[in-house]
Amino acid sequence: MVSYNYCPYICELYQEFYIFRVVRPNSMSQTAGSEYEEVIITNYDPRKAYWQLSLESLLNCGIPVRVTSFCSLRGYTVLRVLKEYGDKHGERRIFDYFAAGWNRDGLALRGMEELMQSAPAEKHLLLILTDANPDDSHRIPPNGKNPISREYDGKAGVEDTADEVRALRRKGIRVAAIFMGEQDSVPAADQIYGKDLARIRRMDQLAQAAGRLIQDQIRELAN
Repeated sequence: MVSYNYCPYICELYQEFYIFRVVRPNSMSQTAGSEYEEVIITNYDPRKAYWQLSLESLLNCGIPVRVTSFCSLRGYTVLRVLKEYGDKHGERRIFDYFAAGWNRDGLALRGMEELMQSAPAEKHLLLILTDANPDDSHRIPPNGKNPISREYDGKAGVEDTADEVRALRRKGIRVAAIFMGEQDSVPAADQIYGKDLARIRRMDQLAQAAGRLIQDQIRELAN
């Protein structure tokens, strides 16, 4: 891992590595609020490492964990189990995750309800990493509330996802989210997940945010 002040030449020089641009306070400047851009460069994907750190912490506490990813492609939403309950060495398979396709969040949440029925516990917590921007190339078909099909994005996608979160909570499944997205998606994240939400701006904040959310949820589950 190395870091440099940002410049296009550095990014071109290290283009085959993982590059993350960050903004830091400029302590050398005499101007209040002055900031500068820095690039952090690694030969591994640190985003996956932070997930593994959070996962290992839960396993060390004896909490059964399943890790699942999803994507929507050509009208299908695919849920992929990266680590199953009771799989002692499955945490390494979270490194098999890759981003692809669209995000039909509402349908994925309905699928998670089915998956969680096999969980080896009576109380369930679903923790989601999200950008609060559900979208899909396939439209929402007509229904009783909306007789005309609609694009699955924007307001319609957010409402569909929020409906599914509420449905899960009514069935006793606690749903919390770690939000890492654009500023204009903050209202959508609030609408979907309500108070059970933590926002991060950098992946190195993931483990701390996940730990805080999990502690809050466990305290409430214990009551």
